[in-house]
Amino acid sequence: MTAFAIDASTVLAFVLPEAHTAAATNFLESITPNDELIAPAFLLVECTSIIRERLFDGAITRGEAGEALDIALSLPIRPVVDLGQHTAALRISERRNTKKAYDAHYLAVADIERAEMVTIDGGMYQGAIEMRLAARLLR
Repeated sequence: MTAFAIDASTVLAFVLPEAHTAAATNFLESITPNDELIAPAFLLVECTSIIRERLFDGAITRGEAGEALDIALSLPIRPVVDLGQHTAALRISERRNTKKAYDAHYLAVADIERAEMVTIDGGMYQGAIEMRLAARLLR
């Protein structure tokens, strides 16, 4: 089984039209039953919040927001709930000198689960490379 740690940028590009939608779609449609998608438990909270921001800003309609959320909720993503990820995220964000630790949680989950980090976010990709994690930048 191959595990892929995915972040909100990947899910959002899949559910909302944007520059890297084709890359996210190609990746997610290539997932087989032998593969596993994983993410920190807050992934869907982050996606919901960003979908709401886009709706609030008028970038998408209420119908598009509901459809995007429904698709995100239907993705077969296993939420990782490992208390060690918080300590690891704090350490990672300190080492990377970032103000917040949200992104570091994705990297911590990828590391703990020995998963390939899959992202559209260049900073997330760079963090994975710095940690010597398997990583894929979708473009």
